[in-house]
Formats: sequence, C-alpha cells, structure tokens
Amino acid sequence: MAEILSRLLAKGSSLEMFKGFKIGGDNVEVSHLQFVDDTLLFCEPHKDQVLNLKATLRCYELISGQRSNFHKSKMYALNIPSAEALEMAGILGCDLDYLPASYLGLPLGVSKPDKTIWEPIIEKIGGRLDTWKRNIVSRGGRLVLIKVVLANLPIYFMSLFMCPVSVALRIEKIQHRFLWGGNEEKKGISLVNWSDVCVPIKFGSLGIRRFREFNHALLGKWLWRFGEEQSNLCGKVICSKYGCIPCGWESKDEYKKKGLTAWRDILKLACSFNLKVRFRVYGGDRIKFWSDVWCEDEQLRILFPRLYRVAVNKEAFVCECFDRSGALVISWVRCLPSFLYVSAFDLWEHWMEVCFSTERKINIVQRCEPLMLGMLKINFDGAFFGNPGTAGVGGLCRDEFGEILWAFSGPIGVCDSSEAEVKAAYFGIKKLSREVLDHIIVEGDSLNVIRWLKSGVAPPWRFLALFDEIEDFVAGSAIVFNHVWRSANEKEDGLAKQRVGRESILWFDHLPP
Repeated sequence: MAEILSRLLAKGSSLEMFKGFKIGGDNVEVSHLQFVDDTLLFCEPHKDQVLNLKATLRCYELISGQRSNFHKSKMYALNIPSAEALEMAGILGCDLDYLPASYLGLPLGVSKPDKTIWEPIIEKIGGRLDTWKRNIVSRGGRLVLIKVVLANLPIYFMSLFMCPVSVALRIEKIQHRFLWGGNEEKKGISLVNWSDVCVPIKFGSLGIRRFREFNHALLGKWLWRFGEEQSNLCGKVICSKYGCIPCGWESKDEYKKKGLTAWRDILKLACSFNLKVRFRVYGGDRIKFWSDVWCEDEQLRILFPRLYRVAVNKEAFVCECFDRSGALVISWVRCLPSFLYVSAFDLWEHWMEVCFSTERKINIVQRCEPLMLGMLKINFDGAFFGNPGTAGVGGLCRDEFGEILWAFSGPIGVCDSSEAEVKAAYFGIKKLSREVLDHIIVEGDSLNVIRWLKSGVAPPWRFLALFDEIEDFVAGSAIVFNHVWRSANEKEDGLAKQRVGRESILWFDHLPP
C-alpha cells in the first residue's frame, strides 16, 4: 500500500497539482518521504496545492480502504504568515506546528545539533535504570542489560549524528557505574579497568562496545551507502547539493566546511573509512591507481613513494594506467633509472593477480627480476614464536642475474617482531656493506622497518644504536630500500625460522637445505 501512495504522490507532483521542493544544481525534486507507515508530504504554500494534496490522499483512501488520520498529523509552516498557515491547517484538518520540532524521536529543523539534543537519550537511559533493582541483579545480569538495553537505546541517534566526546563519556560513565553496582551518588568498586572491559569477547573480555567507536561505525555506513547506492533518492540529493568527485565514492571536499552539520560530520570520517575499504577491480574507472586500496592492504603511493613522486598523473584511475594487453602505460615526469624501475614490476604483478583473482584479498607471487650489471640485492626477514618470544633472522644476497651469493641464518634470543626485523636488516646490510658496488637494493616484508630505513623517520629509541651503525654501513653507497610482500620472502622466512633457539648465526655461500 505504501508503494501505491508513493506512486499517486509522484504522479500528482509530475502533473504539477502540487510541487515539492528542489535541491541543488540538478534540481532534484522531493515531494514526499516515507518511513514504514509514516509519511512526510511537501508542497508550496498555496491553497490550491493544499486542496490537491488532500484530494490525492482521498483517492488513496478510496483505492486502499485505509483512512488518513489527520488528528494525529501536523502541518509545519515555513516562512508563512500565521493567518494563512492556520487556514491551510484547517483545510487539512490537522494541527499547526513550527520548527524546530521532533519527528520520529529525532530533532527536525535544528540547524546545528549540539549536546542538548542528546539529553532525551541520557534521560531515557536514566529512566530505565530507575526501574531496575540493581542491588538484586547479579553482575552477569547487569552485563546483559547493558549490552541489550542501555547500549541500544541511542543507536537511532548514533546512526545520524556525531556524538560529542562529553556525551559519550557520560553514557559510558552510567554503564560503568551500573556494571559495578554503583549509582548517581557513588560508584561501585571497579574490578577491571573500563578499557579492558570493552575489549571484544574473542580476546577474552566482556565485549561492551565503546560508545564513540560504535558511533563512528554507524556513521560510516552512510559513506558506504553513498558510494554503492547513488541511484537512490539520498544519493541524488547529496550529489545535487554538494557535488561528487569523479570516481563517485564521496562528495566534494570543498563542501566539508559549509555543508549541513550532519553530513559534514560524516565526511570527517572519510579518510579513516577509505583506509579500511578494499576495492575489487572490474572496469577500473572508479578506482584511483595511487590513492585507493585496491591491491594488498596499502595505497600504492605509500608502497612506492618514489614512483608516485615522478608520476605525471597522480589522480589517474586504474583503467588509465594499463592498455588492452595489460601493459603498464604510466607517464613519468622524467626518465626513470633502471634500479628504480625494478619496483614497477610489482605493479604488473598486482594487476595480473587482480584480473584473475576471485578473492577480495590478493596474494602476490613475486619473482626475482634481473638487476643492472654490478648490482646486488639482499632480502632479509625476522621470525619469532610469541610476541615477544624466541626469534631468529635470515637473509639471502643475489647478484644481477638472480644467483644466490651468500645467505645467513641464526638466533637472536628473545625479542618482539619489530626487533627481529631490525636485527635481520642490520646483519644483512653489515655483510653487504663490505662489497664495492654501484647500487645496492635492500628488500624486506616489514613495512615499518623499510619506512624507518628510507624515509629518515626516527625509529623507536631502543633501535637508535642499530640504525646509527646501519647509516655508517651505507654511507656513500647508492642504496634503495623496497618493501615486498611476505610471499616474496618465503626463503628468507624459512632461514630465519631454521635456527631459532640454536647457538649462533651461520653464514653460507649457497642456499642451505
């Protein structure tokens, strides 16, 4: 029946019996909005349009056998003299009201929502607590009430409005005191820190949701729906009012400061949301080659910063960077040196895997490409059992033809994953620094260690001594640090695991069995 009413109203609007309001540069017209059995109707402040609107509702009553309850309905007047508004409300037979107001529990006509709109929610939570006998409810029962009732009461608000930090802390404070048997006047004895209580159940905690994080997750769904469902009314309205970026995943940035507060708050989450989204490539005309996460778990501009800096079109889409045969057709600012162009082979591997992969997560199988004459390359890796736990290091050195020159494998005692990777790089570069070479390539699967080595960003203080020695080793050498995926470091990983718990580091002139 709701579909019949919607079609009648749309037909009446198309015949100009009554006119809704138009939004944005595309003039998207909105004549009505429906939510379950509730309907919002829009028309211009003219008596004939109000009469036509009532006649349309009467037609619906005759068709469906249902009745419109005007006694429960309200007419909201915007920029209309009071006398005219009362006359139109009399025609419809409903009450007259003005904005701001409340509709379906949400504030309507509030230009800038603030902390006051959350007061009804906090009062509702407090009202529920007053009806519960907290002194006779077990701690397990209180936990169930928090998860099922208290945590779900604000969901409707949280899915539309950004919750202020102070409000989130007040609600969590109420939950905290209720869990440990306290009240508004005193708090109970906390047996566990609240941050530990909010850790997910699969990690051995109680799994109470953090209010602020849950709010961001609910708001993030609008960013997802905007990219996926632009053909619906909500997507059309946002595109018409704010404009859309070429790939169509979000509205334009320049409207973040002057848009409506609700949508502006949602756009603040766009950066963190985009980093958690993984794209699957089909046509490639909506996915940016450098900026979107479409292969592995990182943006290509971060994985290959040097290639990104010399790319002509940094906003290129995936479909623009490959020809019909799958060949890379990226334009560079200047001619790339051979030792830098080696990284471009990784892009080719990514593209081939994306074309033929049926999985959302892509596992790259890399091969050793020939290097320039006189170049050497070392791959390193650290292995550990427990974090921290017993650990080992391993590495391989190859010449310009991909032949293995030497390898190392050995234990490094008890440490965490970062220390194992740093020490693996240290031993490999220390050995490699004794060679007289034009260029050196160092590769590892630890993104943090590679960033510390090549970007000049200061590593954690406990590694400063090792990195000072590494700088001395590579001084005066033309050295390139590359990040590779774990699948390209399988042999090095095997070497690192081989001698965990043994006595000393061994060096080989071949790949050991």
